[in-house]
Amino acid sequence: MQRAQTHHLPHPNHPNPQLVAWEAPHLNSFKLDSSVKNNSSAAGVIIRDSDGKPIAAQAFNLGTTNVFVAEAFGLHKGIILALQQGIQYLQIEGDNLLVVNAVNGIWSTPWQIDHIIADIKILFRRFPHWKIRQVYREANRAADWIANVVHLVTDKLDIYFCTSSALYPILTSDALGSPLVRRGS
Repeated sequence: MQRAQTHHLPHPNHPNPQLVAWEAPHLNSFKLDSSVKNNSSAAGVIIRDSDGKPIAAQAFNLGTTNVFVAEAFGLHKGIILALQQGIQYLQIEGDNLLVVNAVNGIWSTPWQIDHIIADIKILFRRFPHWKIRQVYREANRAADWIANVVHLVTDKLDIYFCTSSALYPILTSDALGSPLVRRGS
C-alpha cells in the first residue's frame, strides 16, 4: 500500500493549504485512532491493521467533561481494546496535542488527567512496541465519525463495520490514502 503524505497546493483562499491523509501502520502493526466530540463529550476509537482493515471500534458517551479529559479517557479505553485484541505493536494517532504530548512526556500533565495518563503509561508496558503522535482531525475521520455516533446512546457502543454503511466510505478512502484539505491553521 502506498503511504499518504502531506502535500501543499496553492489555493486562492489560503496561501498554503495542506492536504492530509490517514496513513496505514507498518506491516504487522496496528493503529489506534481516537477522537472526541466536545458537544457532550463522546470518545471514538478504531483499531486498523496495515491494510487499513478495521479490527475493532468502540465509542463512549462521557456526559459533560472537558475535551482533554475525554481525549485521555478515549485513549485509555482504546489501549485496553488493543490489549483485548492481543495486539503487540501499536501506533496511536490522536488529534489532541495536549494529551499526546503529556503521554510522550513533552508537556506537563494537567492535574485533571494526571491519573489517566499515569495509567496509560502503565498499560504501555504490556506492549513490546508502541508509538503515539498527533494528527490533524481530517486524518482521523473514522474515529471522529465513531465519536459522533455515540451521542445516540448513553454508555458504550461497539461498532460493527458490516452494518456501518456511513463508515465504509471513510475506511475505503483512508485505505486508499485519499487526501483531504486541512480545515484551519
